[in-house]
Amino acid sequence: MRFRWADGALDEFEKAAIFYGLRELGLDERFIECIESAIESVCDSPKSWPFLEDEFRRRVVSVFPYSVIYFEDNDVIVIVAIMHDSREPGYWKERIG
Repeated sequence: MRFRWADGALDEFEKAAIFYGLRELGLDERFIECIESAIESVCDSPKSWPFLEDEFRRRVVSVFPYSVIYFEDNDVIVIVAIMHDSREPGYWKERIG
């Protein structure tokens, strides 16, 4: 299944990767790999991950304290957020119109 980014989600992902890259050499690459792996598993089996709220599902990322928040729109996965698990819950709802 294909995926697309909702407004703000890709920027959030990129900023988090930069943050980790500044903390330790190569940590940004590890973060990117973990997120990409989580997105790939979502695309392969989108119904496998639990609902967070309404039609939004959550795929917890291994190693890092992040989750991929998404929903299905026909045959496309819409990535709504790359959410830090300690951040205020529900902040990403403003991205959905």
